[in-house]
Amino acid sequence: MKRLAALALLFIASTVQAGGSVESLIHTLGYIGVDYPATVSQGEVVDAAEYAEQQEFAGRMPALIRALPPREEQAALVDLAQTLVEAVEGKVPGEEVATLTARLQQGLIHTWGVRVSPRRAPDPLLGATLYQEQCTACHGAEGYGDGPLASSLEPAPTNFHDPSRYPLRSAWDLFNTITFGVNDTAMVAFSDLSEEERWALAYYVANLPFSNDRIEAGESAWLEGSYGEYFEGLASISQATPAQVERQLGAPGVAVLAWLRSHPETIARDGSPLATALRQLDESLQHYRQGDREAAYRLAVSAYLDGFELAEESLATLEGVDVRALEQRMMAYRALLRSNAPLQQVESVHGALATELAGLEDRLASTTLSGSVAFLGSLAILLREGMEAILLLAAIIAFVIKTGHRETLPWIHLGWASALLLGVATWLVAENLIAISGAGRELTEAVTALVASAMLLYVGIWLHSHRHSRRWQQFLTEKLKSHGGRAAWGLAALSFVAVYREVFETVLFYQALWTQGSSNADTRGLILAGMGTAATILFAVGIGIFRLSLRIPLKAFFGFNTVLMYGLAFVLAGKGIAALQEAGYLPIDAVRFPRIDLLGIYPNLQVLLAQAAILVMVGVLSWRNRQSQNLA
Repeated sequence: MKRLAALALLFIASTVQAGGSVESLIHTLGYIGVDYPATVSQGEVVDAAEYAEQQEFAGRMPALIRALPPREEQAALVDLAQTLVEAVEGKVPGEEVATLTARLQQGLIHTWGVRVSPRRAPDPLLGATLYQEQCTACHGAEGYGDGPLASSLEPAPTNFHDPSRYPLRSAWDLFNTITFGVNDTAMVAFSDLSEEERWALAYYVANLPFSNDRIEAGESAWLEGSYGEYFEGLASISQATPAQVERQLGAPGVAVLAWLRSHPETIARDGSPLATALRQLDESLQHYRQGDREAAYRLAVSAYLDGFELAEESLATLEGVDVRALEQRMMAYRALLRSNAPLQQVESVHGALATELAGLEDRLASTTLSGSVAFLGSLAILLREGMEAILLLAAIIAFVIKTGHRETLPWIHLGWASALLLGVATWLVAENLIAISGAGRELTEAVTALVASAMLLYVGIWLHSHRHSRRWQQFLTEKLKSHGGRAAWGLAALSFVAVYREVFETVLFYQALWTQGSSNADTRGLILAGMGTAATILFAVGIGIFRLSLRIPLKAFFGFNTVLMYGLAFVLAGKGIAALQEAGYLPIDAVRFPRIDLLGIYPNLQVLLAQAAILVMVGVLSWRNRQSQNLA
C-alpha cells in the first residue's frame, strides 16, 4: 500500500508542476511526513523501493515550489525544500523529516493564503452519516479497514486505528485525502461531496481512534485546564496532529483535541468578521450564477461592510498584509458584478479573493494578539474616529465663550452627550433587536457627514464674512436674541451630528478588537488602556484648541476658526461621499491620486469632484469678500 501511495505522490506532484493547486502540494507533503518514517530506521533503509520513491519526490520539491506564483517568501521556502532533500538523502530519523514537511506546509499555507479549516463548525452527525454511506464498505464500521470489500482490494484500505499513522494525521490531511483521493488505489476523490460535507467527514474520521471515554475525559480537561490559548479557532484543531499535541500538552491535551473535534462549535468563529465576509461572498456568487445580479451586488457590499471593514484593524496587525490593496480587490469584485461581467471572470476573482480572506482568517484565528498591538490598535481607533469631533466641539465651545454667550453651552453639551448615548443605544439595538446592515450604517454615516459638512461650510462662510466687522459682537447678539431658540438648537444639532456619525462604527471596531483579544485578560486590559490613553489625548487636544482660541486676538480667532470650519467641511465631504460609495449608492471611478485618509481624500472621481467644488466655492467667496472690503 505504501508503495502505491508513494506512486500517488509522484502523480500529484506532476499535477502541481503542470499548474495544479498549492493545496495539492501541501497534501503531498503531508504524505511524506507520514510515510517516510517507516522507510528508514537508525540511518538504515528499511524498504529500498519506497525510499527511492521518497528520494525522487523530495528531490522535485524545490522545483515545484519555485514554479508556484511569485511571492516574497518563496526563496526561503525553496531553501527549506532543499533542506528536506538533504535530510532524505542523509537518511535522518523520521521525526526530523516530519518536522521539515510540517514547516514547509505552514510556509506554503501562510505565503499563498491557503485555507486550512472549515468555514463553519463541521456537523458531527453529518460526518457520521457520510461515513456510514461512503466509507464502511471498505474501511469498516469502526474504521479498522475490515469492510465487506476490504479483502478484494489491493492495496488494503487504511486502518484508521494504526498507531504508527493516525498520530501523524490532522483533520486537514484527511480533508485533502478526501478531496484529492489517492491515485492507483480504491480511494477516489469525493468531488461529489460539498466542502462542508468533506470537512464533516474528515473530522469524524480523525476521531475514530478515540474511545468515548477518552473524548469525555477531554471535555473534563478542557473545562478544568488552560487549553484556550493553544486551541483557538477551527484552524487550530484542523491542523493539529495528536503527535504534535502530545509533545506540547501531554496525553490530556490529545484528549482535549479529540473532544474539540467532536464539539467544534465550542471554538468556532462563525461570527467573526472575515467569516461573515466569506459567507456573504459565497452567497453573492451563487446569486450571480442564478442571474440575480442585484442580490449578488448587495451581498458583495455586505461582505465588505459587515465583514471585511470590521476586521481591518485586526488585519493590520498581521505581518505582510496590505489592507488597502485587499480593500481594492473587494471593490473590484463589486465592480465586476455591477458591470455584468462574464461568469468565468467573476468566479476567478471570487475564488482568489475567498482564498486570500480564508487564509487571513486562519492566521487571525491562530495568532495571539500581542499586548503592544492591542494597545496601539485601540489607541488608533479612537484617535482616528474622534479627532474631527473633538476639534469641532472645542472650536464651537471656544466660539460661544469668546463671544460672551455661555448660556448656549448646555445646548452644546446636550448635543454631544445625546450623540454618545444614542450611538451606544443604536449598537445595542442592532446587536439584540433589529439587524442594522453595514449599508445602513454607512448610509447613516454618509448622511451625517454630508449634513455636518454643509453646516460647517455655512458657519465658515458666516465667520469669513464677519471677521472684519467692527460690530460683529453686536450683530451676533442681535441674532441670538431674535433667533435664540433656533440658534441654540442649531449648535446642539451641530455638536450632535459631529459625534453621532462616529460612535456606532467606533463601537463595532472595538467589538472586533475585543473579540480577537478574548483569550487573554491582560490583552483586554491593554485594549482598555489604549482606549483611555486615546481619550486623554483627545481631551488634551480639545483643551489646547480651546485655550489657544481664547488667547489669540479676535480677528485671528475668526480667521483660525474659519479655516478650521472649511477644513472640516472638506474632510467630511470626502468621507461622506466615500461612505455612500462603500454602501453601494454611488459608483467608484478610480483615478491616479494619493489617498490621504486623515484629510478625507480618496483616489476616485466622485470624492475629488465634491472636494474640488468646496475649494472652488471657498475661493470664490473669499475673492468676493475681498472685493467688497476694497469697495468699502
